[in-house]
Amino acid sequence: MLNARAVQALKVIALIASTSSCRPINSRQLSLRLGLSTSYIEILLETLKKNELVVAKRGPGGGYHLQKCVDELSVWDVVRCFEQEEDPSVEIRTKEYSSCLEICLQLHQIKQDFLQNYPVTDITINSPQIEEKAVVRKLSSPFKPLASKLAPAAPNSVFDLPNFMYPRAA
Repeated sequence: MLNARAVQALKVIALIASTSSCRPINSRQLSLRLGLSTSYIEILLETLKKNELVVAKRGPGGGYHLQKCVDELSVWDVVRCFEQEEDPSVEIRTKEYSSCLEICLQLHQIKQDFLQNYPVTDITINSPQIEEKAVVRKLSSPFKPLASKLAPAAPNSVFDLPNFMYPRAA
């Protein structure tokens, strides 16, 4: 079984892989597409970045892109980042506990072997290509006409006072 963070991280990787290679995708865009909070997406991305699966580009036009080619990634590469290590050194050692632990370890090994042979490209095939669209802001109302230039009701400076008091004909 995969935990929820691993499943969401696989979705993030699939979306990053489906963007064009020259344009990174930022965490806000990912959160809007996945319907998750931006802070949760950033936590997932931080873990993926620590495990060298994604690279962050800062600044305007920045975002995340894959560090490796998507063909080189397996599902296990993503899932292992979110696996929690259980400490088998519990003081209560019974025969039942030992046999259960052995079964769990074998099951974990089977899961690992299967996911190592399952490429991420199989997931990205089903996700649609993300095309970058130009953002056009619509105004809530039509443009208002600009006000005509009005003559000042007072002089601009002390030196302009005589011109203001006694305007000259041009």
